Amino acid sequence: MPKTGKLIFALMLTMYIILFAGCGIIQSVKDSTEVVEISANAINLNCENEELKETECDEKNFVSETGDNVLDTEINRTLDKGEKYDVDFSDWIDDSKECYRVGIRRDKEIEDEYLHLKDYFFVRKDGKIKKLKVEYPSKKNSFDSDRYVFGMCDFEAKYEDVTFDGNKDIVIFLGQQGAAGTKYYCAYIYNDGEFRYNKFFESIPNPRIDKESQCIEGSFKYQNYKYKYISGGFVKIFDSRDDLRTFQYVDDKDLNILMNDIVKIEDGLDLESSGWMDEKQKCYRISVKKSNKEKDGYVHYKDYFFVSKNDLKFLDIEYPIDSTEAEEYPCDEVIIDRKYVDLNADGEKDILISVNEKDKNVKNEYKYIYNESGFVKE
Repeated sequence: MPKTGKLIFALMLTMYIILFAGCGIIQSVKDSTEVVEISANAINLNCENEELKETECDEKNFVSETGDNVLDTEINRTLDKGEKYDVDFSDWIDDSKECYRVGIRRDKEIEDEYLHLKDYFFVRKDGKIKKLKVEYPSKKNSFDSDRYVFGMCDFEAKYEDVTFDGNKDIVIFLGQQGAAGTKYYCAYIYNDGEFRYNKFFESIPNPRIDKESQCIEGSFKYQNYKYKYISGGFVKIFDSRDDLRTFQYVDDKDLNILMNDIVKIEDGLDLESSGWMDEKQKCYRISVKKSNKEKDGYVHYKDYFFVSKNDLKFLDIEYPIDSTEAEEYPCDEVIIDRKYVDLNADGEKDILISVNEKDKNVKNEYKYIYNESGFVKE
């Protein structure tokens, strides 16, 4: 073949090879682009991506897998900021899968502190994702601190409507307080497109939703309350203690009025018990207890005795009787026994009071002897 022909042939062969290889390169680039488009989340979480070079990618970074790509992206964008943390738990808190929660715990234990540190909530609402960050104070803070966490707390969260306006709110368990194990919660109320912290909700003991009356019920021992959300706040609309301010002790109307005039149940006081002390209904007792905030309970406060003789005799006794004893008589630790009996065999009944401490063989007795002027302590 002439040199010119060989040259032309080599040139054509070279062009063909280049064209064929080029098609392969183009096809390879196209396939790579399709994979990226399908794996959009992989791009957002890839540490080599130019937009995320400042992100600290280590074993603590959280990768959300809710099944909603938009929500997952928002969660990862919110949490993955180079902050050193451990994910405590993550899950939907409602059956309808509208509110997703990611709980964060400390990266190391601190003495006398909960490991759980804060929560992130992501709510799908009105075509948007609403975000809420909730942090909890140190246990060294005062009890009235915002969102203070008591004992036995698992930080359970609920997504439910506590204001009865058709919008669900976020409620978080803050643990139990006192010997009675009273439960407390904090609440974030949805209003004007935001979840807003409501401090008052934490003062409602053992809150429960009453859908029928559209209010929040609270309870503490023998007391019951009801709260209504009015004009941006919770208002107490019922307090069982208010019904106890006027008591129907006996059927005798005049005697009942006299008893209520003498026995004043003021704030901080409650009726402990009342009733006749004898079968002939000559001596009626009313016992009043006082709240003790330090012990989250009650202490015996006063006994009132009304005795019907020729006229009405009245005796009131405040506890403790003897100042040398304990400063107070806790209701769940001290038993007080009252009897209406004849102590000196004169035919007239007197009042005997016995004070007993539980689990102790200690018994103090006090005698109040009846005479024409009334009762005198012996």
